[in-house]
Amino acid sequence: MSGPRVFVFVFATLALAAPLGAQPPTGIVRGRVTQVGGIPMDAAQVSIVGTTRGARTNAQGVYRIVGVPAGAQQVRVQLIGFAAQTRAVTLRGGDSVVVDFELRPAAVSLDALVVTGTAVESRKKEVGNSMAAISARELEVAPVKNTQDILGARAPGITVLQNSGQPGAGGTIRLRGTNSVTQGNNPIIYVDGIRIYSDAGPISPGSRQATASYNDIKPEDIERIEVVKGAAATTLYGTEAAPGVIQIFTKRGAAGTPEWSIEAGGGANAMGHIGSSEDPTGVFVNKCRGPDLRDSRDSLWVDPTCPASGSWLRTGAVAQASVAVKGGAQQMSYYLSGTYDGEQGVVPTGSAKSGGARANFQFSPRPSLTFNVNTAYNRNETRFIPDGNFAWGFMLNVGRGSFGNFKGGKGECAGITTTCVTNKYILDQQATNSADHFITGLTANWSPLQALTNRVAIGYDYNNVDSQDVIPFGYINLPLGRLDKTDWNHTKLSLDYAGTFQHTLLGLASTSSWGGQMFDDRDKFIGETGNDFSGPGDPTLGSAARVTLGRVDRPRVVNAGLFVQQMFGWRDRLFVTGGLRMDGNSAFGSNFGLQSYPKVSAAYVISEEGFWPKQLLSTMKLRAALGESGKAPGAFDAVRTWDPIAGDEGKPGFTPNQIGNPNLGPERTRELELGFDAGAFEDRVSLELTMFRAKTLDALIGVTYPPTQGFTRTQLENVGTLQNRGVEVQLSGDILRLDKLQWSGRVSYTAMNSKAIDLGGRIISMGSSVYVREGYPVPSYFGRKVTNPDAIAEPVVEQDQFLGSAYPNHLLGVSTTVRLFRNLALDVLGEYQGGGMLGNFVGYQNENRSVWYPCYGTQKAIRANQLQGVTAMQRAKCAIDPTKINSDYWIEPTDFFKIRSASVAWTVPKRFVPGAASAMLILSGRNLWKSTDYDGLDPELRDASDQGATLARREYYQLPPSKQFLLSARVHF
Repeated sequence: MSGPRVFVFVFATLALAAPLGAQPPTGIVRGRVTQVGGIPMDAAQVSIVGTTRGARTNAQGVYRIVGVPAGAQQVRVQLIGFAAQTRAVTLRGGDSVVVDFELRPAAVSLDALVVTGTAVESRKKEVGNSMAAISARELEVAPVKNTQDILGARAPGITVLQNSGQPGAGGTIRLRGTNSVTQGNNPIIYVDGIRIYSDAGPISPGSRQATASYNDIKPEDIERIEVVKGAAATTLYGTEAAPGVIQIFTKRGAAGTPEWSIEAGGGANAMGHIGSSEDPTGVFVNKCRGPDLRDSRDSLWVDPTCPASGSWLRTGAVAQASVAVKGGAQQMSYYLSGTYDGEQGVVPTGSAKSGGARANFQFSPRPSLTFNVNTAYNRNETRFIPDGNFAWGFMLNVGRGSFGNFKGGKGECAGITTTCVTNKYILDQQATNSADHFITGLTANWSPLQALTNRVAIGYDYNNVDSQDVIPFGYINLPLGRLDKTDWNHTKLSLDYAGTFQHTLLGLASTSSWGGQMFDDRDKFIGETGNDFSGPGDPTLGSAARVTLGRVDRPRVVNAGLFVQQMFGWRDRLFVTGGLRMDGNSAFGSNFGLQSYPKVSAAYVISEEGFWPKQLLSTMKLRAALGESGKAPGAFDAVRTWDPIAGDEGKPGFTPNQIGNPNLGPERTRELELGFDAGAFEDRVSLELTMFRAKTLDALIGVTYPPTQGFTRTQLENVGTLQNRGVEVQLSGDILRLDKLQWSGRVSYTAMNSKAIDLGGRIISMGSSVYVREGYPVPSYFGRKVTNPDAIAEPVVEQDQFLGSAYPNHLLGVSTTVRLFRNLALDVLGEYQGGGMLGNFVGYQNENRSVWYPCYGTQKAIRANQLQGVTAMQRAKCAIDPTKINSDYWIEPTDFFKIRSASVAWTVPKRFVPGAASAMLILSGRNLWKSTDYDGLDPELRDASDQGATLARREYYQLPPSKQFLLSARVHF
């Protein structure tokens, strides 16, 4: 039996073998939880204050708690979005007492429970840093299809960018911007207390796209998400938590009869239209040039396809279905679910299918001991179209028209044979991505004493991806064909223990916490290429005449740490917390040793003082936090490495690669955070404000050593300093609360400003005109700049100029929900992102070939030397003279506002669905509208070949997001 299994076995045996002794008398507390109007509240947490006894309400709002100690007790109910309530009861042995609650919506609730990394949940009033929480109730009618959809625009400080419009493609998530130049900025992610892989998967060799495994957590299964932003809040998570932490909690069962939930829906993906085959300029009449797409200004981007080849675009079908059941008894509860999602892209052959199952069990053999088992499996089958910076990519060739890489072919363009393209061959490629994702975890909570809680968690996260691109035999540009194959496997084993002791010390409420974690990451990557098949058929590597092993990686990283934390509370209104984390990591240099991360925070609910004017602000909490967390180097960044080569006469040899650094350690991000949470009008309206300043010390920067040492590659050293500061504001609440009309809304705003303070004088290139330079945002665009862009004159150009930040630094999220007559709901989510720049390399490359529609008028004027009304920027961007053409002129602001989603939901009267507890019809749409001055197809697109640790961004022939419409039905039994 392995070590972890022995540990769990001994832990459970000791708990179960504890002497029973004489048991004190107990009783039962039961009741129903509703909101104003008698609507039952599902998944509300009901607990006996000061004990470990509690229960969750079922779909009818009913709860039942057994084993409640006899005597005077306090019964508390809590639910995100509602004010907590507490009732006093007195029980005698064998009593069964009914306690009902009617909850009142509250925009701010300081009694809400949040997870902070310790063995017990903390009340929000005790926490000195900001936290964002998104509940399933907020998503009840919102058309979200994955985790990144849930996070986008729903809380301040969170940046979510769609990198591609292809079904199945992952996006980019950032919390409070950029804190690292070389080690990535993806937050770490936990699911039910188990840490999972949170970076992007391998890039598909044929599509230049990557999936994101965190999107495998289905929205139908999610109960709530908590977002912990910044080092001041993530100290207890240690060396890898500087980019922030996202905690996903899935649904659980509740005592009662089985409750079924079934949902099914269908819809369509749509984009653009097919227009006239004539070019209005008269220059490119009857040339086959692809779909009638339009740019962000709704200008015609490329002309329609030739009639003989048919339309490039289609209306892609969308289907989804899910079924779930939950229930149980007091000692055991369960939640089981199965989901299926399938969608076709707007380009033929593009599609994604995803199916999975989840099983969550909770078992309490004793009142003091609870086991939770959470297991999920998901399978993805994605067929990408060739995308991005790929010579045989769809957008690259169709978008360039007759200047693409596919020439010749008879009869492909309605009888036209000269310079005719045969782009239909593109769709003969087979870029497939098959992914398996398995997560399982066992968590035991043991409270041998009322004041002492222990939590042990063992988790395993398994990701496996088989990605390949097949160029079939007989392909026009590669007649013998080719197969590129990627096999990737990543596993993460996590062990976590935390203990908490709550007591009173010198009149102060004291909570002492301690614990430790260990994470073992193992990654396997194999990239192979097979060339030249002997004939048609379904090729494999074995059927290729030449097979090349391109890359093999097998890194392993182990991180382990211990933490202690002490919180003191005074009069249940002032809370001071101090903590320390100590970490070791296998990627640290051999001379480095352990790393420590301290924290201190304070929270003061000043509105509970007698002098506070509650008629003005009913709730006011002041908070401050100072803390550190880190970011570890890569698995081999500290060691000396060598590359194998073939020497004379094919004999094996090796050559120097990386010099190594035995003193290499993690980056350290230190953050100061100040803010407040306020509630007004009986907490119907809330205002949250946070100011933060984060400084990354010992930033990992590549340093070049003298070539005389024999090593030409850079070596990472802890020599940089970065800074990121900003402000976050969120205003939310009920605008109207009438009997037949409720209107709630939320506005969140974030402003960030990053800067590279010290790079040792180095200029670090990220690619695509993106650099990291001292004194400028991290990262930024630099290049040629037209200093008189609006003048009717020849452009005046300055060299090597700062053009702007590569990522948006102003975020505005707006959401509103209107409910009419208790059975009709309208939900709308919009987002503005500003302050960022993006290289429109699609426009640049097409303009260079004179096939960029927005440049037609300018180029015609240049040829005729009729430049009245043509600005200097237009002349620079649309130049004809090859010596004047430059991609820097196509680096443009990406400011945009989008209607991310909108939906209308109708609660069906029960007489229409006999036997059902409730039923709902939902009509929804995604990516419905955008407003921007960006010249490309979409300001969020990113070439996937720039993904990973690099901070580069550019649009390079990615398929833009399409509109999606869906009609679904949801029934509860």
